[in-house]
Amino acid sequence: LFSETLKAQLNVSDSAVRLSKIEAIWGSGKVSIAEAKVEPFAEGKPLTAGPVTITGLELPDLIRDLGVHPQAIATWTLREAHIPEFKGTLEPLSLSGPLTTQTENFAVFDRSVRAAGRKRMIGLPEALVRGTFAIRTEGVLFQGFTVDSPRTHLKSTVLIEFKNRISIDIGEGSTVDLAEVGPLVDIPISGVATVKAEMHGPISHPKLTGTLSIADFVFAGMP
Repeated sequence: LFSETLKAQLNVSDSAVRLSKIEAIWGSGKVSIAEAKVEPFAEGKPLTAGPVTITGLELPDLIRDLGVHPQAIATWTLREAHIPEFKGTLEPLSLSGPLTTQTENFAVFDRSVRAAGRKRMIGLPEALVRGTFAIRTEGVLFQGFTVDSPRTHLKSTVLIEFKNRISIDIGEGSTVDLAEVGPLVDIPISGVATVKAEMHGPISHPKLTGTLSIADFVFAGMP
């Protein structure tokens, strides 16, 4: 599902379908697109859209709308996102564009975010996120992204597959301030972690591997 509701001005010609002043709801967020053009009779069915502004998109609702999984275990709000141009083809499905977004309330829980009694495992209050946002045949791709907060810097690529699978690669040189993302459940932690990791598999049970080193590590008050 790429739009719960859609409102736009429509113009149809012999070679193209043009939409302007587009307003849509996706992942419980509001999507505004100045103009979009589809050429249904050209090779690949090219699509060009932009500029795109997204406000208030919620990760659990995006996961639901994409049919990946009805019960996400992570929350993340894209408070305001901008894509200057989003383009590619519909056959095969290959669309992409540069994305910059202010995010807040990232948190991973021990069960569904909608479950009563859920426990927060770890999180990040706010971050500036930049990278290439893409929709491919296999799923939604966040490619070459950087996640920057006051004390944390991550380089990552994330693929959310339509077949209920996820792939995450965290690049070398990524650093995490543990006090900023903690506590770990109810346990206070601090220190600066350098991490390189990857996670692949079904969303309900992915496998995480990687390397980790922590400077000035303090766990539950114990250095």
